Amino acid sequence: MIKLFNYMKYMKIKRYLLPGIILAGILLFSLVNSTFVDASHPPCHDPSCTTTTTHPLCHYPPCTTTTTQPPSTTTTTCPPTTTTTTTTICHSPSVNIAATPISIPYNGSAVLHWTSSNTNYCTASASPYNYQWNSNVSLNGDKNINNLTKTTAFSITCTGNCGTATDSATVYVQSPPPPTRYSCNTSTWQCIIDSSGAYTSLSTCQANCQAPAPTRYSCNTNTWQCYETTSGAYTSLNTCETNCQAPVTRYTCNTNYQCVVASNGQYTSLSTCQNNCIAPTRYSCNTNTWQCYQTTSGAYISLSTCEANCQAPSENFDFSL
Repeated sequence: MIKLFNYMKYMKIKRYLLPGIILAGILLFSLVNSTFVDASHPPCHDPSCTTTTTHPLCHYPPCTTTTTQPPSTTTTTCPPTTTTTTTTICHSPSVNIAATPISIPYNGSAVLHWTSSNTNYCTASASPYNYQWNSNVSLNGDKNINNLTKTTAFSITCTGNCGTATDSATVYVQSPPPPTRYSCNTSTWQCIIDSSGAYTSLSTCQANCQAPAPTRYSCNTNTWQCYETTSGAYTSLNTCETNCQAPVTRYTCNTNYQCVVASNGQYTSLSTCQNNCIAPTRYSCNTNTWQCYQTTSGAYISLSTCEANCQAPSENFDFSL
């Protein structure tokens, strides 16, 4: 009886203990291999495991069902969840620009040098505006900037897949030198450099620095007086007065011993001419009286010569008869 009771007790324990051990093993296996999901995400499966909820970051394998005999026990097990994470690394863009030299004289030049990384394109700008640096530029390069008259900040902005970067460089322009001034030297009538001169342009100075035209004189042929004029024939008043004389009628004595007008006559007065234009006393021989007498057309200009030649001819007698 006792043996029968112990046997029945053993079978009863075996009947309930064995399924419990199996169930405990299954639960322990599931606990070891399970994956915990953030509570903010929906569960991977619904309680019956008949539907699968897909999360963007997870992949959920299908559930499996296991039946154990004896007694008949059904256990549903979900495999562990596999999580796939994709990480994208983005490099920020950078750009650097420098000017050489950074200080230049007025109207001078400078060179801009720039480099960039992780960029797709770059744009240039300047303040104040400069047409030489106001457009799209290469990602790396050098550029000459000429004829700068103002201090200018040169900026460059480069854009890449992960943002934008900006840098700038300033070129300082010195004040312009004071303009060269000129004045007129009235002794030499030449333009000279003079810090307080009236002219800032040499050409303007030269155009105004002219010796005054000399005073010229002309003869008024109505009054026979000299007067000042810019186009006069004489540069000296004395010379003008010497030549500005009323024309004088001149006379000469012709061969008939008469005074006549002549431009080159030796007499400026008619009376003077007449006083000097007297025919010399001439003599002629009267062959009737054999006497010399005065005449304007006589053959002799000397009385003695006339008398020497005015002789009656000698009479010759022929004594042979």
